[in-house]
Amino acid sequence: MNMHMKMLQEIERAADSPQFRKRAERFGAKAAQAPNLNRSQITGLEAMANSSKVSDVFNYIKLRTARQKGWRCQKVGQELLAYLENDLNRMKKDICRRLEQSTEVSESVDEQEVYRLLIRQFVAHLAVHYEYASLS
Repeated sequence: MNMHMKMLQEIERAADSPQFRKRAERFGAKAAQAPNLNRSQITGLEAMANSSKVSDVFNYIKLRTARQKGWRCQKVGQELLAYLENDLNRMKKDICRRLEQSTEVSESVDEQEVYRLLIRQFVAHLAVHYEYASLS
């Protein structure tokens, strides 16, 4: 199995973990409760995560947090940014370490790609939980 396939398997395994899902559910519910944080902003975050680099996602969250009350309410933006920068970064490092231990020396792990895909997975989960929590 090549490195890319192994990387995707590790990311999928991480995204299916109860801890990952619970955090996304918590953030989605928190965002749904925040006044003035609407669906289009979550959709924008999801679009940014799907098409951009890691720093663009962070900048999007920072900009929304600075400009819109909904992102500041209950510290949705600040806590989301901290989670992505800290917790998901640690998860990325763990995945990269496991991949490097399981591969030959000639194959290298693209840490930025792992990070970007983890963020994409997390934001996708968050968006689903936001939509579901918005029903009530």
